[in-house]
Amino acid sequence: MSMGVSLIVPFRDEEMNLEACVRSLLVQSQPPAELIFVDNGSRDGSRQIVRDYAPQFRIPVKIVGEQLAGIPFARNRGIRESSGERIAFLDADCIAPGDYIELFVKGFEQDVQAVTGRYVLSGHNQRKALFRRQAWERHFGWLGDARLFHSLEDQVGTLVLGCSAFVRKAISSFG
Repeated sequence: MSMGVSLIVPFRDEEMNLEACVRSLLVQSQPPAELIFVDNGSRDGSRQIVRDYAPQFRIPVKIVGEQLAGIPFARNRGIRESSGERIAFLDADCIAPGDYIELFVKGFEQDVQAVTGRYVLSGHNQRKALFRRQAWERHFGWLGDARLFHSLEDQVGTLVLGCSAFVRKAISSFG
């Protein structure tokens, strides 16, 4: 098993968002060891976007399908396909900052089992950013680092395990 990071990006009908997500992964300061895209039953051009960009990566890129609908099934399929000791998740409607992998790898220098952090939503999902922040404030209090939350339009600091998270493979399973 590789000591590296397996980055898993589940998607379903994300044609409007996926290109921005994939492009953000092309310019990482520290790339993952492998990239796994999990198609969860797309009926649009999402899968073709991934196919078009895959040759531009200098790391292994897998495109797999998961027929059971739902993000937990897609994430678990990605985990099963992965070879890294650490698993990173990024939702297809998110844009990774250029130091996304690097920052999370640094987070694992501590004795931790999981690391979560900020993510940036692409264009037409700005309302989703506001909703997620309000939902966390209403149900849990605001748990994120306020310094990461610069504007409601583009960035969210969050502790949601999934959309922007790293876990050790030994403990990862979603259900």
